[in-house]
Amino acid sequence: MFYSGTMRFCSDGDFRTYKSEYEVSGLITDMVRSHKPHPDVEYRINTSGIIGQDFIHGAKILTMGCSVTVGIGVGDEFAWPNIVRQKTGMTLNSVAFPGASMSQIASAFFEYILKYGSPEYLFILVPEITRQWIYIDGQPYRQRLVWDEDAGCFWSQDGDGFLEKNKNGQNLLLKACIQSSLSSIIQISNACKAMGIKLAFFSWDDSDNEVFEFTKIDGYLKEPEEAFNKAKYEPNEKTKSFWTIGIDGRHIGALGQIGYSERFLNFLR
Repeated sequence: MFYSGTMRFCSDGDFRTYKSEYEVSGLITDMVRSHKPHPDVEYRINTSGIIGQDFIHGAKILTMGCSVTVGIGVGDEFAWPNIVRQKTGMTLNSVAFPGASMSQIASAFFEYILKYGSPEYLFILVPEITRQWIYIDGQPYRQRLVWDEDAGCFWSQDGDGFLEKNKNGQNLLLKACIQSSLSSIIQISNACKAMGIKLAFFSWDDSDNEVFEFTKIDGYLKEPEEAFNKAKYEPNEKTKSFWTIGIDGRHIGALGQIGYSERFLNFLR
């Protein structure tokens, strides 16, 4: 995963056999608006094919997550991991994938440890726990599925639409998907305790945070008692076009990214 040519940022699955074309400001695609080039937003693709700066060995902080952590809609410069890097001055590697699930993050975490060593801190902005990363009918890529409450079934983020059930006729069970995500978080939590890594995680999904409060998984970072003060921050020339919401109209803007960074920075204070 962390080798040049084996991982590429794309909208319709990370493991398809073809390679997409890139520009400095994003991926050209008609499928997902959030990945289209925009004059105010840049995504840097590192030598491992992942959005962000090149990885270094022995980084003090490892950040992980999905498209929010990547910085879709604002660019990786204004994503919360880069804000943490700038404010702490610590070495930091960010491993995040658009559409990532917890099982994908867990897999990437253990691969990262083997190649780049253990960080002192691991910060994860957890995606929806109903989102899954599974093999479908022998296809040469993994599908990422997210539960759609209105439709009452899963939505495939790999371009195949709604899935009432897979091609073999096996129903996709929501409870099993949630259990898989929680198991992945617990695996990471247990590994961090064994290796002495300081773990802090929470989700951008408020209902998932209620689950973490209930399950009491070690490493869950509760919301601080003092609410995030948005009035302290103002946009500048670079961030004014995506301050409150990303340029795609879907993801959070630069202000929301600052809010997530502050929650993790509180863990370090």
